[in-house]
Amino acid sequence: MGIIKKLAAVFSYSKPRKVAITSAAFYMLIYLFLIGDLIYSSSQLASDTPSLQIAEDWPSRLLKEKVSFNYEAIAAVYFTNNFAFLISLPNLLLGAVLSTMIGLNIGFLAFALEKPKVCGSKSYDGILSSLPTLFMGFTCCAPTILITLGSAAASLTLGFIALRSVFYPVAFIGLLISLWFNLNKVELGRSK
Repeated sequence: MGIIKKLAAVFSYSKPRKVAITSAAFYMLIYLFLIGDLIYSSSQLASDTPSLQIAEDWPSRLLKEKVSFNYEAIAAVYFTNNFAFLISLPNLLLGAVLSTMIGLNIGFLAFALEKPKVCGSKSYDGILSSLPTLFMGFTCCAPTILITLGSAAASLTLGFIALRSVFYPVAFIGLLISLWFNLNKVELGRSK
């Protein structure tokens, strides 16, 4: 049975599907917040809400990187005076791809814990499928945490920002490989 058929079979069960959708949506929100596209501020961000502002030079900003894998916003939606969403199409696409991969991996973990015999191993082996997500948390959070610790720790931030361009592809490839590896272990003919 092919990988795509196995993937469809695994996610035909409601629990893995719900876990995958929930974890993907949760990750997307966290991702957007950590890269600065979802903003909450105690000071007033906009006077007229809800509102939409589109940058006049949006075509030139569309693919302009702020740092590796983090792009300029072309528009902003102000939901309240204190809460805004900066719209960057590449950031949304990147976040959607990573969120989907993380959702699929965590959904598979839920499947492996629920039906260990089908996975052809102990159910806890599926936990390995969620480890690559640590790369993404590390790349998003480490520079921010170091800055808050003070100037000595902040000097390390430049090194982490430089490594950021490596961790994004590593995280995606790790998520893809772990999903492929785990789906290859699935034997749908086994008793459930």
